[in-house]
Amino acid sequence: MKAIIIEDKEYIRKGLLNLLQLIDSEVSVIGECASVKEAIIVANACKPELIFLDINLLDGTAFDFLDQTKNLNYKVIFITAYEEFALKALKMGAVDYLLKPVDIEELEIATQ
Repeated sequence: MKAIIIEDKEYIRKGLLNLLQLIDSEVSVIGECASVKEAIIVANACKPELIFLDINLLDGTAFDFLDQTKNLNYKVIFITAYEEFALKALKMGAVDYLLKPVDIEELEIATQ
């Protein structure tokens, strides 16, 4: 499954990549983004099947990204430190909502 990671902090993106390698998932990360603007460009160009999405990005929020990419067909797993956005994320179709720091077992379940 082709995926992109949308997260403003590089060390978290790298940590997520490492966790995905450890669980030997079927997920292949084809792109990384730190901002809404960059994420929209990458998502439109790469057509990912799965997106790992943080709430707060460099130039907006995850919800800004979702609003501007409604035409694309992908699944979303939120990875964030904010519990309070879980209901909104699930109402927008998220398949999972993982809190930071990401638990490897929860990540494995979310990517199956």
